[in-house]
Amino acid sequence: GLQVGASITVTCDDGFHISGSDHLFCEATGEWNTSPPSCVKLIPDDSLPVSIAAGAAAGGFVLIVAIIVITKLAYKRCSE
Repeated sequence: GLQVGASITVTCDDGFHISGSDHLFCEATGEWNTSPPSCVKLIPDDSLPVSIAAGAAAGGFVLIVAIIVITKLAYKRCSE
């Protein structure tokens, strides 16, 4: 695991933007200094109906996996 004082930078895959701080620090308490960010899919304005259909068919799985990973990171002490 990471040690107290360590930091990480979170990035998102192409087609997604980060919501929240992309830089987290492991504080002396063993906790992250802030909640982990999430990656939000970019949706072009002109293709909203297509994006909804594609997201329902293909992106749903990616979103679920991203939420699971971020949730595990949020509840895991950084010093473990």
